[in-house]
Amino acid sequence: MDAMFSGLPCTTCHYSEEFNDQTFKRSWRRSSAGDLYDFIATAMPEDAPGSLPPAQYAEIVAYFLQMNGFEAGSMELPADADALSELSLAPLGG
Repeated sequence: MDAMFSGLPCTTCHYSEEFNDQTFKRSWRRSSAGDLYDFIATAMPEDAPGSLPPAQYAEIVAYFLQMNGFEAGSMELPADADALSELSLAPLGG
């Protein structure tokens, strides 16, 4: 998945490591995957918010979840904040 991240506009401003540090975990542990998806899809990339395809935003969320120890499921994450709202990020702890 690091190859996936490195091919995105994210790397202009971010390093993949910042998405599994304590600051990230504390910021998102009371949220859902839908909240994270919604934030990324409406605010990123900073110079062109919302410009990526919805499926690519879902892949980014999946990457963040994988980096933080969430087990991969048998299906791709839906590219829909409402559907993702059922997935709590509480296991992030922090």
